[in-house]
Amino acid sequence: MKAQVSFDELGHEAIERAAAGGNELKDVLALAFAFEGAFDGFDLTLNAADAGQGSFLVLGGMGQGVCAVLSIQIIYSPILYVQTEEAMLETKRRVIGQMIVCQGCCCGATQKDRPAVPTDWLKEEWRRRGLLKRFQLTVSGCVGPCDLPNVVVVHSEAGSQWLGNITQFDQYRSLMEWAVRSVAAGQLLELPREFSDHRMEPWR
Repeated sequence: MKAQVSFDELGHEAIERAAAGGNELKDVLALAFAFEGAFDGFDLTLNAADAGQGSFLVLGGMGQGVCAVLSIQIIYSPILYVQTEEAMLETKRRVIGQMIVCQGCCCGATQKDRPAVPTDWLKEEWRRRGLLKRFQLTVSGCVGPCDLPNVVVVHSEAGSQWLGNITQFDQYRSLMEWAVRSVAAGQLLELPREFSDHRMEPWR
């Protein structure tokens, strides 16, 4: 919670003092700085118009019959700022994970002598087995890195798992069967051991 407090030294207020009244004026200034120090840690603003009405402190001293007066305006904002976490959007379709199958410039590019990606078969099996509502399947354009086609990315609340060189149909079948087991368990299970040598990390 923050409050905005500012000190505005009024330049339009007249200040009169006799030569002998210098000590009193110094005392007043010292007191003003003491007030300022008491509010250390607050956000300061010099925009009196935004701060609203404040309270006034008038201090005076006597020196040889002449009154030395310093007028200080303490301006405070009546608005209290409460810092809260930003609200997140809610979706009705909460899933345990998402599998992104790359079919871009290199992945599945059979015209470049790259292994095929069985996207039609995957989509049909995902629908037939009723996986879509719990485990999202996405066929994507290039996700990179292009030197390790074919690429599959698995997203979940725990993070992302990147797989490269998925070149055999049986590997896609294994991923589909793993997705079936995960949906039945209600959580993302550990990937089959056969993919241990296909893990990669694309970030520096």
